[in-house]
Formats: sequence, C-alpha cells, structure tokens
Amino acid sequence: MKKSNGFTLVELVIVIIVLGILSATAVPKFMNIHSDARKATLDGFAGAFLSANTVVMSKAAIDGIKFSHDSQKLNDSDITVKSGNMDITVKNINNAMDIGEFNLTEAGFPVNNTVYVSVDGFQYNQEVVYGKKCYLEIKSEYANILGNKPDYFSITKVYEEC
Repeated sequence: MKKSNGFTLVELVIVIIVLGILSATAVPKFMNIHSDARKATLDGFAGAFLSANTVVMSKAAIDGIKFSHDSQKLNDSDITVKSGNMDITVKNINNAMDIGEFNLTEAGFPVNNTVYVSVDGFQYNQEVVYGKKCYLEIKSEYANILGNKPDYFSITKVYEEC
C-alpha cells in the first residue's frame, strides 16, 4: 500500500473555495463598507432633496405662490408649497424627486410635517425607524405664529447604528 504524503488537488481546490467565500463575506464587515455606503447614500438623498426644494421653490416663485401662508399647488403639478418651502410629506417628496430605493415614512401626525428616510429596503412605521437609528429626519419648522416669516425645514442625520 502506498502511504499518502499530502493533500490531493481536489482537497486543495475545496479549501481555496471555502476561504474565498469566507473572505468575501467577512472583509466588508471588517472594513465597515456597508455602514459607510448607507451613510453616503443618505447624504446623497439629503443633497438631492435640497436641490429638489430649490427647483420647486423656483417654480413657485414663477407661479407667484412662493410665500403663500396656505398650502398651494404648483401649476401643472401635484407638488404643494407653503411659506417659502415645499410641504414636507411623503407624497410631495415622491412627486418632486425620484426616490428610487429609499423608504419614506411620514410621522404619525400630519401637523408634524416630518418625514423619515431610510435605505434598507423595507417600509417601516415611525417607531421602527427610530429603533433602527440609521435614517434622515426631514422636518418642517414653523418660523412664527404670525406667519410673516417663511417656514424652514431641518434635516437631522441619525447614523448611530448604520
């Protein structure tokens, strides 16, 4: 009988394939690529939203409704504006820009004018979005009660667990 002195070629190929699969799944976790990609994607959405708001408000200025104190619809569009900015609703943002893979969740109260943006492929309610801790919060802020100053909005980045 011959005594075996090492690995066969088949065994060596199987080991290389297993190591390749392990490295392909482990390397992104060590390099934190997924987290950086989610943050960059949300940052891109924030920039696109600011640009969309600028375009919408330019059209509102042409229509003469830029600083209306009530929600006004743009001509030939389903986008509404109020007091110097686009109304912050899921429907409005969908109409103003292509949201692609982003998930938009509206706050529980329409008066709140808050939309949460996440990128993990699932549609959530407000409580689940808070729990994920990887989202943008776009919120309309009211300048004053008298309504003689334009409203503004804030974009809060929550990246604790991306």
